[in-house]
Amino acid sequence: MTKNTPSLSINLAKKKSNTTTDAVLHWAVTVGRFLVIFTETIALAAFLYRFVLDRQVVDLNDRIKGKQTLLGSLSNQEKTYRLLQNKIAFIKEQDIYSQKYPALFEEVISVGQGKVTFDDLTISEGQLRLEIATPAVSSLNSFVTDLRNVDAIVDVSIDRIENRTSAATIVVTISAELTEEFSGKEDLETQPGQRPAISQ
Repeated sequence: MTKNTPSLSINLAKKKSNTTTDAVLHWAVTVGRFLVIFTETIALAAFLYRFVLDRQVVDLNDRIKGKQTLLGSLSNQEKTYRLLQNKIAFIKEQDIYSQKYPALFEEVISVGQGKVTFDDLTISEGQLRLEIATPAVSSLNSFVTDLRNVDAIVDVSIDRIENRTSAATIVVTISAELTEEFSGKEDLETQPGQRPAISQ
């Protein structure tokens, strides 16, 4: 006859309890999962956004290269345009003074008629330079006196006197300071009886 042995059961699981520590641990694990998911989502979004930015950078570089090519093709036209602007500005400036210089040259030449011979006549930066030849000192004195009476001339000085006995002439270099309206302009040169040549 078989005897009935009592059954033995072992439960290793911890009994369920509602202690504060268990509640805090459960809350921390739950929140930690959400934080991990949230962080991974942000990282994935930033990774994808980086591709968008890279695409935009590539597009911008392509557009910049295209504009550089366009500007390079227009550089010659820009140089031509600037050159024309400079020429137009020069012409306008010379047009304002075009009537003053010939009048000054004609007046100086008329003052020296019958007294001196002009070898050179130059206006440069508000100064008139003359190189003349005369047969007598009296003619030179008369010319210098009349030259000082020209309205456009402020002061007259004799820079050099050379007595050429072989030719019986006196060669004189004279500098005359002009009024402000002739100061700082382009150099103008002429020979007696000619209109001044404007150099560009």
